[in-house]
Amino acid sequence: MDLDLLQPMLAFSSEACIVLDRDLTVVAGNGLARADFNLSAGGSLGAGFQLTAPTLQMINRCFASTAPIRISFAHASGRNVNVIGWRLGAPYTTENLIALKLEASLRIRSEFIKMTAAHRSGVQRAKRLHMQKKLLEDRNRHLATVAEIDAMTGLLNAQGIRAQIRASIAAGTPFALLYIDMNGLKAVNDTWGHAVGDAAICALADAIRVNVRQDDAAARLGGDEFAVLVRNVKARAVLCDISHGILTTVAQHRIAGPNDAITLDAAIGGARWPQDGTTAIQIEKAADAAMYVAKTMKKGPVIAGDPRIHAGRVPQSRRLPSWRRPAPGTGLNR
Repeated sequence: MDLDLLQPMLAFSSEACIVLDRDLTVVAGNGLARADFNLSAGGSLGAGFQLTAPTLQMINRCFASTAPIRISFAHASGRNVNVIGWRLGAPYTTENLIALKLEASLRIRSEFIKMTAAHRSGVQRAKRLHMQKKLLEDRNRHLATVAEIDAMTGLLNAQGIRAQIRASIAAGTPFALLYIDMNGLKAVNDTWGHAVGDAAICALADAIRVNVRQDDAAARLGGDEFAVLVRNVKARAVLCDISHGILTTVAQHRIAGPNDAITLDAAIGGARWPQDGTTAIQIEKAADAAMYVAKTMKKGPVIAGDPRIHAGRVPQSRRLPSWRRPAPGTGLNR
């Protein structure tokens, strides 16, 4: 038999295709048969397929008739593969060969099912990872926010206001910085206890909160010291108005002591960026120096540029804001 006659049929088939003899030995096969089912010339059909009695009967019918017959094989991979089989024509009558075409559609459908399952699994995993990432991002944002909030007053803390100052300088947005220091807190603590002192601190925080604008940022730096970043302001008069509002509101507060009500008071100093300093530390020093003069004179707010401020009135120990100065004996910022 001239096997060259089989090659065109095998080569141009779009599905895996083999030719069998009566012994169910593979006489010839194309590349798809070798790649998908490991069937090649000289091999046995039974090596990869389960040849049950009904299947063998169907194969015998193929040898007996040239009409196409559909056969179902159970492949070793676990797939059921539908096959179209038929006896070859006159040139192969004496050899009694049959051709089996393993339908690509079923093979493709089987692979599609596998790919779909893998895709669904991948999508579900991606969704889980996305949810986990979102939870982590939300938690990190929450922790970052909590790290910049003063627990007692709910205002920003020193770290939070520093970040706001740096951001405003980086953006080139004009702003002013107010430093506020409560007068007489030590006497309140010593006389009525720290619980009353804490109530006084919270009262000052409330007075600041109701007098600053929505876009401004208020912070408790520590102890009885506060700061307000006033955005988009250049005029000293605006700072004076905000400062007077804070002082008026805090003076109206009455903290209940054991015997009588306690009246609160504070000193406020301010400085503007970039008029009174171009760096964060310069603007903080200017505001702190102004606040020290206001505290010493006990007469209203003092804004940098006020003639009452000069180097001789500010001691060396105040050349840095108190919340930036090292704590005694530690070398650490408070």
